[in-house]
Amino acid sequence: MKKNTLKILIIILSIAGFTACEVEPDFPLPGFTDGEKEVTFRRDTVMEVYNLQLALRIPNGVNTIEVKDTYTNESLGYVEGYEGQTSFTMDYELDIRSVSTDVDTILFRTFRVEDTKRIGYNRTVKFNIKKTSRPEIINFEGGNEITLQGPIYKPTGTATTGAVPLKSVEYIFNGEQRFLFEVPADTTIYDYDLKKGLSLMEDNMVKGDPYPFRIVVTDSRDRSYQKDVTLVLASVSQIPSRINYINERNRTVPIDILVDEMNRIDSIIFYQSSNSTYIFSLQYNEANQVTSFIKKSYNSRNEMSYMRENIFAYGADQRVKSVKYISYEVYDAAPDEKVDYEENVVAQRFEYDENGLPISFYGQSAVIEGPFYSDPLEVGISLFSTHWHNSDPTSIRPQNVSVVTEFKTVFMPTFIEGLPPFFNFSAIDNVWLYDLFTRMLMPHKVRSQNEDYIKGGYDYLHESNYTYTTTEDGSIERITAAFTNGSDNSLVYEFVYE
Repeated sequence: MKKNTLKILIIILSIAGFTACEVEPDFPLPGFTDGEKEVTFRRDTVMEVYNLQLALRIPNGVNTIEVKDTYTNESLGYVEGYEGQTSFTMDYELDIRSVSTDVDTILFRTFRVEDTKRIGYNRTVKFNIKKTSRPEIINFEGGNEITLQGPIYKPTGTATTGAVPLKSVEYIFNGEQRFLFEVPADTTIYDYDLKKGLSLMEDNMVKGDPYPFRIVVTDSRDRSYQKDVTLVLASVSQIPSRINYINERNRTVPIDILVDEMNRIDSIIFYQSSNSTYIFSLQYNEANQVTSFIKKSYNSRNEMSYMRENIFAYGADQRVKSVKYISYEVYDAAPDEKVDYEENVVAQRFEYDENGLPISFYGQSAVIEGPFYSDPLEVGISLFSTHWHNSDPTSIRPQNVSVVTEFKTVFMPTFIEGLPPFFNFSAIDNVWLYDLFTRMLMPHKVRSQNEDYIKGGYDYLHESNYTYTTTEDGSIERITAAFTNGSDNSLVYEFVYE
């Protein structure tokens, strides 16, 4: 028994001693210790051969280093001169003489290192080869002929000059320079976003006629690139007779629009349900400014049940001075009696900037501060860019206000130019009324200015992106306002023309 125990102990000690002595394996793995897995260069700086350096540690010594085309697995030869070496930096020359200088090219190379023990290791390198620098415009939206919904054009894209500094970007409309951006002498840039829009309102464009527009990009070597397009003002610009409003609950509500003899919108009929219809009417002064915006609610018997009215007062300078709000109920028992009649000045003491735009006013209990207008297209046209959501603008809390950060250069056919955007009816009405009748151009993005409220999941502070489709003649057919902050809901406006 003692002899067996002794034998077992000797075996255990032998195994332990063998393990303790095994400090380094017989076949250490070869590998790349550093070096790029992806490299980018431009043909301006590399004309024929790009030199790649990769550091390797091969304890057993190099046997072969083979280069393969990663896509085809085709062998492109061997890198020689490193046989037997264990720690070194490998130089590899990538021949790019056959690579086009006119387009960007991507090449992949796999380096297969095999040591003297036939143990191998691979490293794949991606080569981004940029074309020769020259002025150009990338990501340009639109074809060679662009139809405008109204006399505003904003090109989309990026002017770039590669590795050579940018000198200038120029807009030429109908043979006349309309915009020139020159890079300051103490500044070096290579890209310029085409965010500058162009107002053509004073050019008296004839609908349907073609007008040449050119963008000229020049680099510091005075090399230029020209992008030529034809602009055509849509021949159709009419007010829809009906809009099918699909709300966030996917319920469709028809809205009829009536115009007067001057082609101004004077009535809006909202078919809330089979038992309820709202009729909104507008009255104008001689300057085509809305003086009264009224809502009357009718039941299924065509009897009025209540009335709400926004009355706008203007000064001698034709600026809004105040907004008065009147409301009352009408009951069947006393159809001629105004019950719960209220009349209050809800907005007053308007302040204006040097351009005549309102920047603040005193609401029902506090000052409501703007700015309410902006020029995001940089065309010299101020657009109403405040988004009240479904709130009363005369009593809204600052944290509930959102902003239209981007507009599309698409004119809203329902825009009422003389309607001040400071009216209030109800939470349901305010959303679609402001969307359809206070925007000269269609919004693109609405963003909240209060991150805490958005994170808190306040649905009425939804952010949204607007998209649209048109008919064959260029008229707006459908607008979708898709909520983007945690909701799949949307608002849809379908336009019907007589």
